[in-house]
Parts: sequence; structure tokens; C-alpha cells
Amino acid sequence: MASTLYTTTMCFSATASFVTSGALAITGSATLAKKPTRQLRWLAVIPLLFALQQTIEGLQWLAPKPSVLSTVLGYAFLLFAFLLWPSYLPLAVLSGLIYCEVWNYTPLKK
Repeated sequence: MASTLYTTTMCFSATASFVTSGALAITGSATLAKKPTRQLRWLAVIPLLFALQQTIEGLQWLAPKPSVLSTVLGYAFLLFAFLLWPSYLPLAVLSGLIYCEVWNYTPLKK
């Protein structure tokens, strides 16, 4: 019996990745424009980092395969997925929690 090669895709399309990246970049820029404290800046940068990851994904869609560019973009995406997010997010949340605890700050308080 012949083996069948199955291909999977990461997302919907390059266009979807770039549109998402643009929306996240706008959101991240607006968040940083509010001049968060040093501790909360860790959280405020998350949309910009995710925008960069989405841009890498969109470029991955457009890169010819197989190629060195496609390989580099694939590793860059995996760097985000398996190294940056698992290490950065807990530190960002911890920094925000420490700030809120030290300064008795409640973000949702009116």
C-alpha cells in the first residue's frame, strides 16, 4: 500500500496573517502610547511580539519551499512558539502581579 503524504497548514492564508499582524501592531502601539509603568510594559509589549510572529507566519506562506528562507522563517516561528511565549508570558504576568500587589493597584477598578 502506497503511503500518502499529508500536508498541514499553520493558518488560513498569508493575507490573514498580515491583517492580524497589522491589527496587533496598532493595538500594541496604542497600548505603549499610554506609557505603562516599567512593570506593566512587559504586558503591553505582548501584542507587538505577537504581531511580529504573525508577520513571520505570513512571510512563511509566501516563501518558496523548500528554500533557506522558508527554513529560517520556520525556525523563527518555532522560536516564538516554543521558547519566547513559554518563558516570556509567565514573567510578564508575574511582573504585572507584583506591580499590582506592591502599589495596591486594581486594573479593573473604576
